[in-house]
Amino acid sequence: MTEPLAPPTSPSPEAPARSRTRSRWLWFLVVGWAAQVLVRIASARGQVAPFVQPDESGYLVAARWLTGGPGADLSGSAFYQPGYSLLLVPAHLLADDPGTVYRLVLVTNALVGAAAFPLAFLALLRLGLDRVSAAPLAWSAALLPAASFWGQMAMADSVFTVVVLAWLLCLDRFVRTAALPAAAAANLLACYAYALHGRGAVILAVHAAAMAWHALRRERRRSVVALGMLLPGVGAALAFNSLVRDGLYPGGVLGLEGELWNRLTSWSGQMWALGTGAGQVWALLTATWMIGGVGAVVVVARLAHRDTAYEDRLLAAVLLAATSGVAYLTAAALPDEQRFGNHAYVRYLSCFALVYTLAGLAALVRTVRVARPALVATAVFACLGLLVWARVSRLPEDYGYLGHDFPEVGLLGGFWGGLRPLWTSLTASLLLLLFLGLRRLGPRALATGLLVVNALAMLVITAALARPGTTADVVPPGAPSGGVAIARPFGGHPNLFLIVRARTTFSVWWTELEFFDPRQGPPRPGVCSVVVNWPGGTALDATWPAHPQGWRARGAEMRSRKLRWAVWSSPGCPVRPGGTVRG
Repeated sequence: MTEPLAPPTSPSPEAPARSRTRSRWLWFLVVGWAAQVLVRIASARGQVAPFVQPDESGYLVAARWLTGGPGADLSGSAFYQPGYSLLLVPAHLLADDPGTVYRLVLVTNALVGAAAFPLAFLALLRLGLDRVSAAPLAWSAALLPAASFWGQMAMADSVFTVVVLAWLLCLDRFVRTAALPAAAAANLLACYAYALHGRGAVILAVHAAAMAWHALRRERRRSVVALGMLLPGVGAALAFNSLVRDGLYPGGVLGLEGELWNRLTSWSGQMWALGTGAGQVWALLTATWMIGGVGAVVVVARLAHRDTAYEDRLLAAVLLAATSGVAYLTAAALPDEQRFGNHAYVRYLSCFALVYTLAGLAALVRTVRVARPALVATAVFACLGLLVWARVSRLPEDYGYLGHDFPEVGLLGGFWGGLRPLWTSLTASLLLLLFLGLRRLGPRALATGLLVVNALAMLVITAALARPGTTADVVPPGAPSGGVAIARPFGGHPNLFLIVRARTTFSVWWTELEFFDPRQGPPRPGVCSVVVNWPGGTALDATWPAHPQGWRARGAEMRSRKLRWAVWSSPGCPVRPGGTVRG
């Protein structure tokens, strides 16, 4: 006898309401992301050419080469890993003109960087906030200059914040649910970080260690499967890096292994690495308006407390290990470049700024007795500021200072010509005091205050670090035709050759930059322009004494670094009218 059919179950009356709620919040996230895109595009308006050289041109030229366009010989410079360049491929497919390409790149940065808002929203939910509180705080935090300023340049840092936050969220999801799709996403993001920048190697190593530890402590089978899934991604990242390195750096890259080994194996090297790494941490806390300092103290406390859940302790350990590893190894690997940026550089740790800021915001909203972590954070911050002051106060006056090394530090220090660590520390501590007062008025007041501070900071930083006179063209041919050659040897400081070569390579989009030795005579027939050094005290017409008859010179300079060079043009090629090219 067959069983009677069960009556159909009617859906719960709460199900449609939950579905409508989820739909409304999804639309809210989409609209919020679109608003973030518009704000980021507006903040980058007016930028038409690379400024941070040779970094920006290194990424841009790699993207052009990936589309089948002219490559370059970038041998001898740092290796600009192609993960970010992969995102710039559409810009090069849509346009050829360097100025147009650069604007499209900034739009790409905005589209990707704006994902910081929905990711921050999810992170705050994970940290225990409700949706109504998390939404405005996430939108305001996503505009933190440390998470948005680099979107005004063609730099991997413009998307690194999003990659790091997404990686941590996916890893957290896997640790809590053992869901293999979350593990696959975390693996993919860690491998992409490895292809994005050298700091990604630290993230990949920490990720693999976390997966291995989780396999030993909790989910052995699924964690082993996740580790197995990681191997193809690592292989793909290695292959992609090797492909671009072989294609654009045939003579090898600027190796830092020797410097790293010397620092790690000597007492003086250790002191340098630890002191410089501490300066990076001080700059990171400054860039978070010290909210991140509260977040860092809370993260350390969660790791140290025995009653903390295993999942929370593991993620705290992952975040702290990645942060300290990046700070220490980047400080140890980089040579002394005779500039203040060696002692308190924020860019390498800026990818963690939003994470610590979100942890700090959650603590400000949820923790009743937040004064204690705030006092601890302020005390540590003050000690780091004193250390930075002690280091930079002994530096010679001729040390180089680049404003773009210190966007938030220069802002809070009220000075763009040098470091003022003590004044900067005091200003950041006062900002934290402001946010402690706003928290008493509720999450919306806190979010409003953070939004106002971030908006004003971006306006001032963008205005103070503007690029007056920067042009996309530093080579004068008026049409995309003819060869372009650069002198080698170039003369002057080695960085001069790297910067001029990179900038010229990006501007010359129709052909690959050639090299010629001016001591051996003129370049090959068909070359329309020649780039040579312009030493101080030398007349422009004397920069290439053996130039062919009829060739004319124009000057070009990069005022931010006090660099000058000369561009000679053949009379048989079209020349763009105008005088000195400045940037």
